[in-house]
Amino acid sequence: MPIHFKPVVSSAADEKSGVSIPQPRMLPATLPDGGDGIEYQYVFRRNDESIGALGIFGSEVALEKQGQREWLYTLDLTQDAAFKSLFRLKQTIGNADGAFDFLRDVACGLVSVFAGQKDSTEAQRTVVVTSVEALTRHGVDVPTEVHPRPDGTIALAEASVPALVAPGANP
Repeated sequence: MPIHFKPVVSSAADEKSGVSIPQPRMLPATLPDGGDGIEYQYVFRRNDESIGALGIFGSEVALEKQGQREWLYTLDLTQDAAFKSLFRLKQTIGNADGAFDFLRDVACGLVSVFAGQKDSTEAQRTVVVTSVEALTRHGVDVPTEVHPRPDGTIALAEASVPALVAPGANP
């Protein structure tokens, strides 16, 4: 049964499975390549009980789009520990979907956590990416309809939050 996470304020929830994802704890981190980044610490809950957790590295960059600043947050799902956490969650909730579909659906939940925000003063976009190499390493087949970027990365999910326009401001 596919999971379909929907934004709920600062969390995401799948009605059928009862799984919810509260907004993650975000901490400064040193990325595997030595650069500065963010560690997103997610918890998966069902009936107010923790049923899994996920630590995933990410980065942030400020972009200019049409004269406005947009923050791009990229979550990097290539680490072995992240795959192991997600496959444990799959087993815990008894999900029978294919591995790629499950990863994509959970990635949608990870970004949906941010999609329900209504008070952002700057536009934000959150993307979960993985790589063909990471998927292959974990025995996950890439569906033929999925087209990796030239560098081998695949965007699993994306969510955007527009900037809040202040009352009286010219949009």
